[in-house]
Amino acid sequence: MRRSFLTYATVIVVILSLPISAVEGKRKRAVGPPPLKILDVSTSPVPFAPGRGLLAMTIEVELPKNLNGPHLLEVSSLISFSTKRSVRFLYNRQPVSVPPDQTGKARVTTTLLWDGMDQTKKFVVAGKYDYEVRAKLFAIGPDGPRTRMVSLRARGTLEVASPQELTR
Repeated sequence: MRRSFLTYATVIVVILSLPISAVEGKRKRAVGPPPLKILDVSTSPVPFAPGRGLLAMTIEVELPKNLNGPHLLEVSSLISFSTKRSVRFLYNRQPVSVPPDQTGKARVTTTLLWDGMDQTKKFVVAGKYDYEVRAKLFAIGPDGPRTRMVSLRARGTLEVASPQELTR
């Protein structure tokens, strides 16, 4: 017991004797948002009724400046109940070959399609559903694709109507 107390006391004395600049150097710097950004998410048709076609989720993504080499863009969406129980995971991967605009950044639009079914292949019930969209940029190398950067999540809700509600 006495030995462990002396060990802790020694550690405290060492820390207190360090110059303030050494302690301040350990602070984490604030990191800004990644250069891969989800600019817009739109859904159609509104309202959507399962069994009456597909829901199109259109996502506009801004790529970082000056991409060198081949890349893949993956855009994914998780649709869930408000209780956070997963309903369906959608994704699309596509090669990135879009020329940049005047600012040096490129924008890519992709569409994810949902048939209104859950993971058990049954139509979901009417109600509000949450979605979470994320974009990932992969660099393609000799060992295959490797994650280069991930966007912040974009969240929203969508309203699912019953087919009977649309016929009224």
